Amino acid sequence: MNRYERQGDPNRVYEVQSPTAKPSVGGWLLFFCLSTAIGVFKAISTIVATHAPLYLALYVTLTLIAALAAITVWARASSALTCVSFDLGIRFLYGLFQIYLGIGMSKAAGTGAMSPSDTEFLSAFTNILTSVVWSLYFHFSTRVRETLGHNL
Repeated sequence: MNRYERQGDPNRVYEVQSPTAKPSVGGWLLFFCLSTAIGVFKAISTIVATHAPLYLALYVTLTLIAALAAITVWARASSALTCVSFDLGIRFLYGLFQIYLGIGMSKAAGTGAMSPSDTEFLSAFTNILTSVVWSLYFHFSTRVRETLGHNL
């Protein structure tokens, strides 16, 4: 401690580093936030094109939950992991719902290079796979533990 710190020099600015300061969002956490934000913006076009009230409510709910998860992780909120686990669980269940829809569409006998049921199955596989991979990341990552305080 020098003499200015002891005397409390009014012209000197002291920066106090908190011992419990969390690191910033970076790496795969940053990728999660950005990819989720891009997914939210892409989902808005789906919401605009949807005319069935049940699907509209479903897509709006999924979009809001994903946006909330990305925002809470970005802000390093204490509720971030709760929002993320809810988002990933809903995404997984939506993938299972898409498989159900794909089976219904395949019975309607879609023809062409890429039938609607194939598109639905591909989307379902993507949703299920991404939710499982992100769940594993949020469960085992040391970066998540350091940034958000604990893991899923």
